[in-house]
Amino acid sequence: MKIFEPITIRGMEIKNRILMAPIATNYPLRGNQSKQFYLERAKGGIGAVTLGATNMDAFFSNRFIDGVREWVIDTVHEYGVKIGPELWQGNLLPSLPMKGIMQEWVAPSAGIPLGGRSLSRVLHAPSNCYCRELSVTEIKEIIAKFARAAVKAKDAGFDYITIHAGHGHNLADQFFSPRDNRRTDEYGGDLKGRMRFGLELAGALRSAIGDTYPLFWRMSAEHLLPGGHTLEESVVYAGELVKAGVDVIDVSIGHEEAYISRPTPLLLGAAQPMGGYIPYAEAFKRKLNVPIIGVGRIHSLEIAEEVVSQGKVDMVNVGRQLLADPHWIDKTASGRFDDIIPCQCCNTCIWTFREEQAPIKCVVNPSLGREAEYAVRPAEKRKKVLVVGGGPAGMEAARVAARRNHEVILYEKGERLGGLLLWQERLPHKPTVSSLIHYFSKQVEKAGVQIRLGEACSSATIESADPDAVIIATGSSPITPEIPGIGMEHVVSALDILIGRKQAGEKVAIIGGGLVACDTAELLAEQGKKVTVVEVLASIASVLYPFQSHEICFNLGAKGVIMMTNVKGEEVTETGLVVTDAWGHKYNIEADTVVVAAGAKPNDAILGELEGKAPELYAVGDCVEPRRLINAIHEGAQIGFQI
Repeated sequence: MKIFEPITIRGMEIKNRILMAPIATNYPLRGNQSKQFYLERAKGGIGAVTLGATNMDAFFSNRFIDGVREWVIDTVHEYGVKIGPELWQGNLLPSLPMKGIMQEWVAPSAGIPLGGRSLSRVLHAPSNCYCRELSVTEIKEIIAKFARAAVKAKDAGFDYITIHAGHGHNLADQFFSPRDNRRTDEYGGDLKGRMRFGLELAGALRSAIGDTYPLFWRMSAEHLLPGGHTLEESVVYAGELVKAGVDVIDVSIGHEEAYISRPTPLLLGAAQPMGGYIPYAEAFKRKLNVPIIGVGRIHSLEIAEEVVSQGKVDMVNVGRQLLADPHWIDKTASGRFDDIIPCQCCNTCIWTFREEQAPIKCVVNPSLGREAEYAVRPAEKRKKVLVVGGGPAGMEAARVAARRNHEVILYEKGERLGGLLLWQERLPHKPTVSSLIHYFSKQVEKAGVQIRLGEACSSATIESADPDAVIIATGSSPITPEIPGIGMEHVVSALDILIGRKQAGEKVAIIGGGLVACDTAELLAEQGKKVTVVEVLASIASVLYPFQSHEICFNLGAKGVIMMTNVKGEEVTETGLVVTDAWGHKYNIEADTVVVAAGAKPNDAILGELEGKAPELYAVGDCVEPRRLINAIHEGAQIGFQI
């Protein structure tokens, strides 16, 4: 396969064409957490890894350089993997706080660049981040500092350098952007002026690192943002960068704040096609005679092979799938498809970093950032473990416990494993859920779990089995609000709609605005129904991060769904639903069908029955408290390792 052929760049040979995309992890680079994180992905078969957004000022610290060399560089080199930092300069001068004090905000032009606002929210304390305009002297000093940092990175043992010049949150991107660069001197104005900073930077870097050291340049093909640069401009710019000494163009897409105008994700969702951003990279490939890296949900080896073998790109960057499964490449290449943990494209990884300012997490991979802690080792004492419930929490607990050599019996009252994932499987906008159900089902089977489908498990059943440990993963049930008319025939639960047990009329009112309500609304809207969502809270999908909620609302609105917030359902009538808003005004929503999606309650009755009757009793997932998929899977893993 072409994807596994080596490629040589200025004498540096990368063993295959699959690179790990630069990902900001919030793990300290000097330490065992980063070592284990990169070690697993190096073992998994990547050709090269680029460290995400590495602040260039950090390279003037010997402590930082020595730590990165010991914990990261040497680690991946043991597996023949190349590594380079993604050098970055944000809107602070210098770009690292000094003695805990935030430095001065600067930008190509005075004002508040959108990328600067992003940085103030993610990396530093909240700020209006008003930036003053950089002087020409300061511009040249920044370029010189980049060059010195590149030399230090080279001396530290990195194999190449990447410049981060995309997504809006760095000076290299902002100087090229007509939105952020409003200068009237030689560093602004027309296209030539806006390219000047980048071209001088590329030239300075090439002079500093010499003729035998590779230089990559990561850029957004276009911003997908009003006033941003265009694809045509970017291709011209890239051509000039190559003349200035750049060896590889890494073609990304978008601006971090593009959701303001429309929720165009930097990271494609599950409903969007794999390789969706490759056409942007192709535009560069057609014009330039240097290696081009493409991105855009490359979660299939077939897709990677297709775009490389057809000459659309020379290499691909893979990010989220390598977070979900660090051994994705090796598993795919050896045909172990059932063992691949499938990325759900939910973007929880980026939002935990961006919104929680915390180390990144993955919904489907609890071992992310905990690789050493969650390495599977046999338990000190083999136990008989009963798991009640075959949803994601129960399956993960059973899988981990069985792999640790426990005897595990899993009871599921339904005819299939999956729990509440089974209704999501029908949703057109969540096509990856079926692969997750398949993964869990196969893994519990391969781990040796005894699976009892179609068997409800009572406390008497458990007592008679005489287990050493019991894990309750019985999930949750929908809540039915106590309002007049709720028992009428045209009132159905969201679950009935989602699993296809009931059909909705042409006009639908949904009580509730959480995730289940949104999924139901999208499904019905795609069927051509007229849907109104009624939410008592101030926002739709309030459990999500604002960006995710915004995207959901945008998509629902685009499908014609009416969303009413701060509105309470008062009564179901023959003709629809009566609601009251925050000011006490009453409205009648015409509906043939009223769908109830008003939250859930734990199925925890069996817990009380087993108190004091099981040597070890645990509860995981929604039977503790209805929450999200990440809570279910991570709690299941935690208990599986704990027993």
